[in-house]
Amino acid sequence: MKRLSILFINLLFISASYACSCWGPAFCETVHSDHGWLNEGYHVLAEKVRTVEHGMEIKILKNYGQNIDSEVIRVWGDLGWLCREYTGIFEEGEMMILNLTKIGNNPVVDIEQPADFQLSFCGVHYLRVRDGVVWGGIFGYEEESISLNDFEFDVMENSSCESTFVDPPPALDEIDVYPNPFTENTTMESEQDISEIELYDASGRRICEFTDIHKQRFYLSSESVTESGIYFARVILQDRSSRVVQLVKSPY
Repeated sequence: MKRLSILFINLLFISASYACSCWGPAFCETVHSDHGWLNEGYHVLAEKVRTVEHGMEIKILKNYGQNIDSEVIRVWGDLGWLCREYTGIFEEGEMMILNLTKIGNNPVVDIEQPADFQLSFCGVHYLRVRDGVVWGGIFGYEEESISLNDFEFDVMENSSCESTFVDPPPALDEIDVYPNPFTENTTMESEQDISEIELYDASGRRICEFTDIHKQRFYLSSESVTESGIYFARVILQDRSSRVVQLVKSPY
């Protein structure tokens, strides 16, 4: 019982520790952007090989920009506060187009190496590829599709896209979560309408997704979160900016 109490105190501390708020453009604009944090030149067509810790190994099928010499590389995702995409959203064997940045001198845990890569979620930095069709936030924030051949010509070669990037407002809306920790239900609330919510467990596995919310207040029930522990909710607001908030479901 004492050990359980210590664990719960640690969960309380963690829940108040970190969150991430950021802003960014649709995928097309990252291709020829002059902003270093948006475009390091590592746009690739790849296939997920396997999950590794909080990241994944991918096989490079095609380099669109700078050449990545290794056939298989590691791409690290989020741990709850890093403004990275959760790589658990991709299935093994799935093809995708990614805009990657190098870990470099900024590893956050020992397993991450300088030559590895990371995937941001500040904007749209990945697209899915199925049966020769690319789909996702290609030219804007709404999901759309285009053939892979047309994508490579219109986007990767000619960059025929209009700017979707705007500077973030002076103060980004915060997400209020109450109660947190919770035992049954909890509420997420924002000053602007919430469009979507993606819910992940502590390992980065996506548990569920809520779309077409269009309300300032969202109620999360225990039916969606059945086990006690730490969870992360990626909240996408009406202006398409994202926040990640940490949730703790208490065992009692």
